[in-house]
Amino acid sequence: MRNACKERFKIYRKENSGVSDSRNFGALKATGNLIFFLDADDIIKVNCLEILNDLVDKNPSCSVFCGNFEIIKKDSVLIPKFCKLDRTCNISNTFKQIYFGNIFLRAGNTLIDKEVFLEIGGFKKNLSFYEDVGFFLDLVRSNNVVYTPEVIFSYEQEYTYLSKNVAALSKDWSYSVSFQNKSIYEKLIISTIIYASWKKRINNGNHSTANKLFYKHIKYIPLIIISKLLTIRDRF
Repeated sequence: MRNACKERFKIYRKENSGVSDSRNFGALKATGNLIFFLDADDIIKVNCLEILNDLVDKNPSCSVFCGNFEIIKKDSVLIPKFCKLDRTCNISNTFKQIYFGNIFLRAGNTLIDKEVFLEIGGFKKNLSFYEDVGFFLDLVRSNNVVYTPEVIFSYEQEYTYLSKNVAALSKDWSYSVSFQNKSIYEKLIISTIIYASWKKRINNGNHSTANKLFYKHIKYIPLIIISKLLTIRDRF
């Protein structure tokens, strides 16, 4: 790959310092104006970047561009279209759209203006569990999102073993996150993540850290319960 792509791609190697620091490292090395992240369990469609670039050309004043995706397992499509919104548009009330599953931003389906990425400080390098959710919430809080319903990548669920183990609470975004000065729909998203982290810890037998997570946010337990009751399907 190094020889075949040396004129178009630059490959960097660095000591393992966690997913967040590695993403920030790559973004700083990038020489273009746009950033696109891809995880090991994602496969982009042939026209993925073409579709996203078309959104950029048609919406030059926007900074965040995302598409739909499918979830597959051993060549079988489990969810053909993860996001429910079925039209191309500039998103308004972004947190509401994310909470109800109309759109979803993640590595593999989101193109980001590099300047905006640097302005919000990138990923928090001390976090490695739900750090991506925290980053994308920071991203859309002050930046417009353009969305297309076209499926631009596949998420391979069979590789979820890559992230089965839960991280220490000190590296878990759901433990450090604050509800202060957040809109109601952002609070509902945060609540959903806290519940997801708590559930994973219980399922993995990490009852001690699950209890600590519970008591850290005990003031918001009613909201966490409401968020779970309103959620149609697990998204995190």
